[in-house]
Amino acid sequence: MAKVIKRKGRGKTLFLDYRLSDGSRITRKAKIQNMRGATRELNMIQNQLFENPHMRKLTKVTLREFCKEYTEMYLKTNLRTSKGEVNKLLKFIDYFGGDIALQNITTRQVERFKALLMQRVSPATVNRYLSRLRHLFNQARKWEYTQHNPVTAVKHLKENNQMTRFLSKEEIDRLIACCNGHLKPIVVCAIYSGLRRGELFDLKWENIDLKNRNLTVVNSKSNYSRTVPINDTLMESLKDLPSRFAGEYVYPSPKNGGRLDHIKTSFNSARLRAGLNDVRFHDLRHTFGSQLALAGMNAITIKELMGHRNLKTTERYCHLSQEHLQDAVAVLDNLSSTEQISEAVGS
Repeated sequence: MAKVIKRKGRGKTLFLDYRLSDGSRITRKAKIQNMRGATRELNMIQNQLFENPHMRKLTKVTLREFCKEYTEMYLKTNLRTSKGEVNKLLKFIDYFGGDIALQNITTRQVERFKALLMQRVSPATVNRYLSRLRHLFNQARKWEYTQHNPVTAVKHLKENNQMTRFLSKEEIDRLIACCNGHLKPIVVCAIYSGLRRGELFDLKWENIDLKNRNLTVVNSKSNYSRTVPINDTLMESLKDLPSRFAGEYVYPSPKNGGRLDHIKTSFNSARLRAGLNDVRFHDLRHTFGSQLALAGMNAITIKELMGHRNLKTTERYCHLSQEHLQDAVAVLDNLSSTEQISEAVGS
């Protein structure tokens, strides 16, 4: 029978005493140390046991141990690339402590973690961390390491998904001129194809059809392939690449000829030389979409070329087209003054 008890030698400390369906006896310290609060907690546990009669005694596991299991059993088997997600797990371990029992992480601690992230990264990035942590605890529940998910009650932040930075034609020329070595053709491809950084790194010559002037993105973020036409500028850049005659990757690592894994240092140097301190590499993809919108391309076309999952993501570029049309019409204001129009009408 479930009950609130006191243990000898533990003073007035209250404990919850109950059994699971497999006969395991659980005795644990009540979170609220008064009879009313402890009884309420015990009643909640009994309700859980009623809803899940097969609940068994949980295996104690630390956050570090579970992150390792989660990486091997979920991330590496279900995600195309898991490096960024593994880095999130390392951030969790760094903040909460690797030796903390998974069951002991509270919603309050998660809220503090969220507040810390808000000081350092964008709302969108904070939400990505919370989503990964929520999923981690959901898996822990499925694998019967814990009975609760402390992230469930933590609200996501409101994101500003408006695209705020893209390069003008003059800035594009300036950036390309400041790129050295292997970086220049990568930047050209990013601007004139709209490929994401990972898609550029994964691009192989077998995905390039120079005869029909198109390239195929196989491992896209949206989990489906897409074909992007090759314009004259990109065609010229591709034909000049020495990797056409050696190796499988279009933009191989300068070190070993294998898959490239980063260009952070070289890109940072190039953008600073070009005086584009506020430009990120992903803004090159924004530039591709923005220039298409300014050229009058419709949202469906932009969506297909950029590989967006839905039109909502593409809509951030559509307002540029409207503003561009408004500016074009505004030029007519300079054709003649109001007085001249009145005279012309009067005559």
